[in-house]
Amino acid sequence: MNLKQLKYFKTVVDQGGVHKAAERLHISQPAITSAIRKLESSLRVTLFIKEGRKLKATSDGMKLYQHAGQLLKHSEKIASDMQAQHKYINEKITIYSSPIIAQNFLQTALEKLIQLYPNIQVKLIIGAGLNIQYALLNGEADVGFSAFLPPTASLDTVCFHRENLRIILSKEHDLVYNENITWNELLDYELVTLPSPYILKDELDKVSNYYKIPLKIRLETDSLPNILSMISQSKLIAILPESLCNRNQSLVSLNLPDSKRSGLIFNDTIEFYALTNNTSVVKPQVKELIDNLTKKSRKDDN
Repeated sequence: MNLKQLKYFKTVVDQGGVHKAAERLHISQPAITSAIRKLESSLRVTLFIKEGRKLKATSDGMKLYQHAGQLLKHSEKIASDMQAQHKYINEKITIYSSPIIAQNFLQTALEKLIQLYPNIQVKLIIGAGLNIQYALLNGEADVGFSAFLPPTASLDTVCFHRENLRIILSKEHDLVYNENITWNELLDYELVTLPSPYILKDELDKVSNYYKIPLKIRLETDSLPNILSMISQSKLIAILPESLCNRNQSLVSLNLPDSKRSGLIFNDTIEFYALTNNTSVVKPQVKELIDNLTKKSRKDDN
C-alpha cells in the first residue's frame, strides 16, 4: 500500500466511479483499477460494490476512505513543512510558460507571489506545449503553463482559465464590417501567427488542410507584442484569445466562421493549464502561484 494507491482510491470514492476518477486525475482507467486491486489484495478486503453504473464503497472501503483522507492531508503537510524549513535557503522557482499566458496572466500573479515571498528568485522561460512537458519531466522547471494538455499521467493539470478565440484585426481593416465571414474568405487574407508547435498554429494548419487552401503567413513569431503591433499597423489578421484585443484600443475582434456547417472540427475556445510533475514535491510558492491564477480567473468570470 502506498500514497498513490490511496489517492486513486479516494478519488474513485469521491467521483463515484473509475471513469470519472480517471478524468479527474488525467490517467488511464486500467491504472486506477490496478491500484484498487492491489489495495484489496494487500488489505484482504473488498473496497467497492457496484450499484447500477456507480461504485459504492463497502464498510471496509469507508473505513479506509477516512484513513486515506487523513494520511494524504498529513503527507501534504509534511511536504509543506519541509519546504517551509528551506524557505529562505532555496527560494527559487523556474516557470516554463507559453507567451500568451506569460503576458496575459503571470505578471499580476507573480507580483503577488513576490510580495508574499520577498526573497524568491523567479526564472521565466517562454516556450510551447511539448517543450514545457519535457522541461517538467526532466526536472528543468517547477511549473508549466500551457494551452496544451499533455498525454502523460506523470503531470498533474489544473485548468485555471478558459476563453473564446476571435479574429483580431485593426479597426481600419476592411473586414471590420463583415459579421458572417467564411473560412474561405478568411484564408484569403495575410496572417500573423504563433509558430508551431503552438496550438493556435496547429489549429490554423488544420483549417488550411481541410479547405486545401495554403496559409498566407506574413509573420510567424512567439512575441505577442510584435504580433499585436503588426496587426494594429497593417492589414494583417490573427486568431487569438479575445482578451488580447480587449487590452488594445486600436484592435477589434470578430466571431470566427461557423465551422459546424462545413463539418470542420475547430476549437473556438482555448483552455489554459497549470502543469506540475506529480513525481516530485510541489513547492509552496508554486501552489500559491497556481491558486492566485485560479482565483483571478474566477473573479474575472463573475
